[in-house]
Amino acid sequence: MSEVAAVSLIPCSVLEFKLRTTSTSDKIVLDHIGGSDLIADGTINITAGTGFGAGLYDLITYTGTLTNNGFVLGTMPDGYTGTIVYNTDEKKIQLRVVITLVADFTATPTTGNNPLYVEFSDTSVGIPNSWLWDFGDGTTSVLQNPTHTYDNPGTYTVSLEVNSIDEQSSTSTKIDYITVNKSNRPQWVSGYPELCAVYDRKFDVCLKMDKDVRCYYVILPAGSKTPTSAQIIAGTDAYDVELNVKQQGSTVLTAYTEKRITVPYLIQETTYNIYFAAKP
Repeated sequence: MSEVAAVSLIPCSVLEFKLRTTSTSDKIVLDHIGGSDLIADGTINITAGTGFGAGLYDLITYTGTLTNNGFVLGTMPDGYTGTIVYNTDEKKIQLRVVITLVADFTATPTTGNNPLYVEFSDTSVGIPNSWLWDFGDGTTSVLQNPTHTYDNPGTYTVSLEVNSIDEQSSTSTKIDYITVNKSNRPQWVSGYPELCAVYDRKFDVCLKMDKDVRCYYVILPAGSKTPTSAQIIAGTDAYDVELNVKQQGSTVLTAYTEKRITVPYLIQETTYNIYFAAKP
């Protein structure tokens, strides 16, 4: 700590501070009976000592008047950002130090067959308080750690923009980060299955898939546990019994050709779910 009567700085002036903890760092104190005025100008450079981190540091205190021509913050330790604070109420020049915000993320998995279910994780450095993801397929999310399903084959560029409460912003973009391959499994053609018609005690469903398959279905009352593909093919519910199954059956589909099936003999004013599975 240095005590001087007054300081008059010019634009080419350079002040070097080595900061440790917020209570033990270097600072200049202007405290003199004859006046302790400060003309603030020039550049402030910061180096890190033991204990340096985020916080509010006192750099200069004065008891007289301040002529503020504006300090320029020069060098900062790697990984940190600083803002010079002119605290005229307490007659201090201070430095607010924050961890530099750097956007980054990971995803699991980054390749696979469609539909591909991907879990994204924010790994940004700093303290972000808002997130904007762009998954590269026209969809976005504002969650910190979102999940996303890629339905169509292709490569996708993903970006994450993060912002912090101290108005920092950072963006990470990963080119062709997600690769989705076309699955060999039968897939529904877009828009199918579709409910085509509803009658008093039956309804019609239109089906279309991208391969020649036999399509199986079971109909269960709403609220039933979801059956697996094997259980649907076997015509059972999720408990491997037929007791809860209201209808079950199968039909042959030709690739990219619509076929309509009719499901009869249902109870009126009852809600049902229909589940499908297919085998080549």
